[in-house]
Amino acid sequence: MMPGTPAAPESIDFFQVNLVSGTVSPFTGAQQIFDWQANYMRASVSMPAMPYAIAQSWVAFLKSLTGIVNYFQFSAAFDAKYPNDLQGQYWRLENNLVKWSITRERVYSIQFNCRSTT
Repeated sequence: MMPGTPAAPESIDFFQVNLVSGTVSPFTGAQQIFDWQANYMRASVSMPAMPYAIAQSWVAFLKSLTGIVNYFQFSAAFDAKYPNDLQGQYWRLENNLVKWSITRERVYSIQFNCRSTT
């Protein structure tokens, strides 16, 4: 379960990925477009600086997702801060990488990328 503290991230960057591709003929240069009329959302989440005691629950949460295996919903506190953007969707990590940084003062910086499951 996603930790409740801090209640909201420092920032979230949202991206819409459209499922469209195309090919170009090597002979004529003509382009053929394939549009599957579908998309999904991506988000890059940056959490505010956290002390060790709070950051450990975030590190444990992100590790528990086992990369792209498991999914999650943002907490009610996140949804309240971004009511029209998160929309109760299910998300999973975008890849198998979990990363955090620690300063000399033991202040943690956590950033993760995720994508909607639909």
